[in-house]
Amino acid sequence: MDRPYSNFVVSAYNFWQKHTWLLAGFVILILSIAGLYVLNIPLSHDIKSMLPDKNMRFQEDFELFSYAPFARNILISLEVSGDRNQISARQESSADLLIQTADKITELLKPPYFVQVVSGITQSQKLTLFNWMYDSLPCLLGESDIERLHDQISPDAIRRQLQENVKILYSPDSVVLRKLILQDPLAFRELLLDKLKLLSLVSNISADEDYFISKDHKHLLIIVETPIAITDFGSSRDMLNYLYKVLGEHTLPGIRYRVICGHRYTVANASTIQTDLWRVLLISITGLLLLFAIFLRTWRALFVFLIPLGALLIGTSATGYFFPKVSAITIGFGAVLLGISADFGLHVFYGFQEEHKNARRILAGLAGPLSFCALTTIGVFAVLLFSALPGQRQLAVFSIAGILAALLLALFVMPHLMPARPVVALAKLSLPRTKTFWWLLWLSVILIGIIPAARVKFDGNLRSIGMIPKDILQDEQIIKDTWGGVREQAFVLCAADSPEKALQKNDLLFQQISKEMPDVKFLSLAPLIPSQQTQQENLSRWSAFWHDLGQKAALRAELERQGSQYDFNALAFEPFLQWLDRPRSSFTLAEFERECNDKLVSPFVTELKNGQSAVLTFVPDDDLITASLDKMDLDIRIVSNRQFSEQLNRETVKDFVRFFVGAIVLVIVLLFALFRNIKKLMLAFLPVLSGIIIMLAIMTTCGIRFNIFNMVATILVIGLAVDYGIFIVSTCEKTTDYAVCNAVLVSGLTTFVGFGSLMAARHPAMNSIGITVAAGIIPSLLCALIVLPSLTRFFLSGSKES
Repeated sequence: MDRPYSNFVVSAYNFWQKHTWLLAGFVILILSIAGLYVLNIPLSHDIKSMLPDKNMRFQEDFELFSYAPFARNILISLEVSGDRNQISARQESSADLLIQTADKITELLKPPYFVQVVSGITQSQKLTLFNWMYDSLPCLLGESDIERLHDQISPDAIRRQLQENVKILYSPDSVVLRKLILQDPLAFRELLLDKLKLLSLVSNISADEDYFISKDHKHLLIIVETPIAITDFGSSRDMLNYLYKVLGEHTLPGIRYRVICGHRYTVANASTIQTDLWRVLLISITGLLLLFAIFLRTWRALFVFLIPLGALLIGTSATGYFFPKVSAITIGFGAVLLGISADFGLHVFYGFQEEHKNARRILAGLAGPLSFCALTTIGVFAVLLFSALPGQRQLAVFSIAGILAALLLALFVMPHLMPARPVVALAKLSLPRTKTFWWLLWLSVILIGIIPAARVKFDGNLRSIGMIPKDILQDEQIIKDTWGGVREQAFVLCAADSPEKALQKNDLLFQQISKEMPDVKFLSLAPLIPSQQTQQENLSRWSAFWHDLGQKAALRAELERQGSQYDFNALAFEPFLQWLDRPRSSFTLAEFERECNDKLVSPFVTELKNGQSAVLTFVPDDDLITASLDKMDLDIRIVSNRQFSEQLNRETVKDFVRFFVGAIVLVIVLLFALFRNIKKLMLAFLPVLSGIIIMLAIMTTCGIRFNIFNMVATILVIGLAVDYGIFIVSTCEKTTDYAVCNAVLVSGLTTFVGFGSLMAARHPAMNSIGITVAAGIIPSLLCALIVLPSLTRFFLSGSKES
């Protein structure tokens, strides 16, 4: 098969040699069309492309994270700075300055960037909420509440409460609290207040303020709702710029602000990637030109440089054709493709520098090895086409199309750009004379590296592959310490076709958690807004308690007896006793939102994209708790950052094993098809073995964990290392081919430049690929140039010396 293929390449050369201008026009046309197409490809900057899209559970969980409290909101925390002199000079308290700043900021945050701004709940709103909920208290009391109510109407409990009431009535606050005592002489309100605590998403708030002010009066929280999606980079950037402008201009002296929202992460990642794209491509292009200037030393080296540029255009346009949006990280991988695709042009260039060989003979000798190298590299990238991650499939299409374009340009275009005579003297690369020393050194390194290589760890945490600046982490931690860590809690989602059915599911969940995990602190809507079905059951239980069991008559008698001891009027408790008999009916969620404050329950209720209503319950993100929830026979959905990361970690390990084994098997099959000789196959595979073992060993030693991007790096090392093995084994068994040695050396350096440029990237994903592949390519190249030639000669040609 090799001879017919070589003849085809030579025949094509003969044809295009007579139609050079036609070939040039055709190539310029194709690259121009690709370039124009690339300019209109939409880029994606979010991490969604690196989540499994074939596993619907992953996709659904990722979508559900957007319903977490404050996930769609912006948290602005104002705090008193350390400069006390500025505050003292204004003769105002720190709380006053916080409130003045909050009022001004709230006034300016308006559409289109912001739709709702909340900085507190006024006392009148709190009073309205309390009165409405107190009147509906019988709808809220379950079995345990009735038992507690029974204790509160015992003679001893009544005596203690009446004594407390007398103290209040004789205190300066009696004018304000007199009405409350007549309305609720036995402090049934405590049952309601305990239920309200289960809705407190934000901790450390002073209860006697109209604003969300901390108990030490040094912090104030503003919650801002925005219609802008977290994944919308352009709008997020514009919104944050406007927000920072408002905060910078209207925050009073002595006050500082901190902002936390998902949009900050989006902008930080996208901005870093955009900056890295230019930095990486610039370093890669500059490095390639420098290498060509040093090793090629002719202006015709520019023709070699055109091959990776063409590959970059073709690879990008092919990816844009198959995917509606292209990840910016994929384009950043272009620096790597530049280094890989330059290899094909280098082999052709150095091949044409050999004396006493004509172009046709050179092409015939290069066609087979070059095509097989391209086939192995394309083959290992093809493994990624079966990845569950769309980002990895994009990288596969990008690389396959680019490498194929580079091969075609190298074999069918570049030979027509080469001079008739050699223009560069080949460096006569020689091997060390003491072969045994290098063999033993190489074998020792491999054996030592196997142990740490086997201990490499995997990391499925998305935060570890995203760009999170230190200032964001600092703000996040301070806001968490000040207002609590609700953003880090897991939540349980009860979804149904109607709000009532969702509330019924939520009631069952609340009962199960309360029963099976009594010590767990969680936040739920169920105690304050149960379903109408549960409310009817509570109302029946309330009526039976007071009338069927005769508790009301006993309570009236006890109040009259003990009330007279404390000089209470005989009719003082009549409004309260009449309140017990007042007719009541259940209320709906919509009625609560209309009559009270919808902001109080908005974090707990939402409408899903499929039109279902959902109620959220928040629990600590702990493995034991989420595992217990999983075992409950309830129709619920648990959304946990910890579980999501662990599941992604398992998928990463599974994919790595599958892709690694698949790539190795594919390479072995292709090597056997090429050499049809076990010895040659094993020799050509040595650079792969060296690169993978040492790469994994370095990762373990340096504490670098395996992630979804390192997986791509491993595939790359396999594909590139086997190319080195193919060329060295194909030539060194016969004679010292200086063209091949020069080409392998320079192609290894160009590949290192490509990955080295990624090492300069600030984004963890791109940087991770660069560091990992560099750790694998360097030992592969050293093995190919130092160890493999002598081993090849020893096993295939006896003791013939290089």
